[in-house]
Amino acid sequence: MGSIWVCFIAFLLPCLTVAGKHTYIVHMNHNNKPLSYATQHDWYSAHLQSITSDSSADSLLYTYTNAFHGFAASLSPDEVESLRRSDAVLGVYEDTIYSLHTTRTPEFLGLDPQLGLWAGHSPQELNQASQDVIIGVLDTGVWPESKSFDDSDMPAVPSRWQGECESGPDFDSKLLEQSVLARFARAGVRAWEVGVVRQRNQRARGERCGGEGRRRGGDDPGKHGGERGGARGGQPSDTSVGGGEEGGGCDQGVREIEWESDGSAELRGDGSERVNILAAWALSVGPTGLHTDTRKTPFNIMSGTSMSCPHISGLAALLKAAHPEWSPSAIKSALMTTAYTKDNTNSPLRDAAEGSFSTPLAHGSGHVDPHKALSPGLVYDISTDDYIAFLCSLDYTIQQVRAVAKHPNITCRRKFADPGQLNYPSFSVLFAKSKVVRYTRELTNVGAAGSVYEVAVDGPPTVAVTVKPARLVFRNVGDKLRYTVTFVSKKGANPTARNAFGSLAWNNAQHQVRSPITYAWTQL
Repeated sequence: MGSIWVCFIAFLLPCLTVAGKHTYIVHMNHNNKPLSYATQHDWYSAHLQSITSDSSADSLLYTYTNAFHGFAASLSPDEVESLRRSDAVLGVYEDTIYSLHTTRTPEFLGLDPQLGLWAGHSPQELNQASQDVIIGVLDTGVWPESKSFDDSDMPAVPSRWQGECESGPDFDSKLLEQSVLARFARAGVRAWEVGVVRQRNQRARGERCGGEGRRRGGDDPGKHGGERGGARGGQPSDTSVGGGEEGGGCDQGVREIEWESDGSAELRGDGSERVNILAAWALSVGPTGLHTDTRKTPFNIMSGTSMSCPHISGLAALLKAAHPEWSPSAIKSALMTTAYTKDNTNSPLRDAAEGSFSTPLAHGSGHVDPHKALSPGLVYDISTDDYIAFLCSLDYTIQQVRAVAKHPNITCRRKFADPGQLNYPSFSVLFAKSKVVRYTRELTNVGAAGSVYEVAVDGPPTVAVTVKPARLVFRNVGDKLRYTVTFVSKKGANPTARNAFGSLAWNNAQHQVRSPITYAWTQL
């Protein structure tokens, strides 16, 4: 019996030794390689042998010889310390296994079917309602053969839907008749108003926007330019996202929805990982986008505004399906005022570009919360006439305003004295000419009758903020109430300060209707 236990212990000890080792990446100064070694691999192997007491063990796992010089090895803590003391070693890093934050868009956006009914609508009702919702993408074109536009599982285009998918150079319109055309136009909408699909994408961005949006089954919320036809339940509209580091969004025209997500600040659990999206890619462009990259791939991984735009569009489609009576501005408001600015560790969102805490100039209102957006409590609504007055107040020529609004008879007789008077769900306060800035906003109750809200303001100590009234009582659903907010730059505020930030929120037990505020003392 004793000999059996001795054998067992002798067998166990080597296992304990191995278990104490972990995989490390060792960065070597390749210029220090002695001439006596024929290859870097020989040098690395000998270096490892010199610090280990077990001459028979070969802990070298992999050798790096291109952009990075070094090796991967299974090392004990003592061996790690020995390597770090070596002049030939630039760094020793423990190999870390990173798990995906999410593998699917619904999980990333918080679309959890386990939460039950959404704002009183069953999944079956939402699915039925979303069958008649249109998604519109304004971009550089599409790659019609992409699997993301495969329409083999789709029904025929209804006869009541009008529009056209024109053929063009190297572009077969028949490939998109169901998957794109059916979502591009319907009765009463002229094709040029919503978009005519006739261009093969040579830049890949439109491919990704369209492919991602189709997966989400989105609407086209946002702009209030025309009155004829449009998305189900109202005016034709689109979602645009500011360019950020990408230099452009899905809509490269008037940018109205920059607050929702510019793609540079994304939800990350540890504050260091950037969110990348796998989606369709045009075969005319290599995965890096460089002219020298001749590789071809139908899918690619990217991050940025072109990725955030279709996500927001898809969520807007869900809101339109649940609330067909809501205007595009109401949908936009619901997405913005219910967004959150802290990650899942309760830390502020970080800017992916620098790793520092992000600001509203990067993340806008924050990260969208679909479930809260379906029941926001209050919304900031904007009419078509309000948007025209806003455009007129931006010193555009009358020809430019008419081109954007698609109305030949606009006169700009009505305009805002300050563009900030637009009933928008955020505030941009500039103290360039005056120490006092005052804006009035109007809120519409889309929650329960008898709802009462109290205001809460957060901001820098250099600015005093007063809101009147500080309490809003909505007796009925659909009631509209106004409030006026006054911003005062205090004495001692640095006139050369670039920006400061804050927020204004209307709260009750069920809802927080939050608007970001950006302050500036100098005009760019």
